[in-house]
Amino acid sequence: MSPVSRGSSAYWLLGWLLSVVATYIGTQYARSRGVVAPVIPAPAALVLGVVLCSAGLVVARRFGRNWGGLVIAGIGILSIGLGLANLVR
Repeated sequence: MSPVSRGSSAYWLLGWLLSVVATYIGTQYARSRGVVAPVIPAPAALVLGVVLCSAGLVVARRFGRNWGGLVIAGIGILSIGLGLANLVR
């Protein structure tokens, strides 16, 4: 068998997915403890999150600004996590 090579895109995608899951679980855990999460309409938060994550990827890949892309995509990840949490209310 030949070794499987993973590009940096695979790690970026895995990190993105784990961050969304962590935000979702954290929001659900906070709610179970009585902390009120911001009420954001779920479809709007999901769309905004996808747009911000896409913009962050473009900034990081096309313009070579890794930290700038990470900041933009990070806000998008939080938005997606909050959207998912508000979707299952």
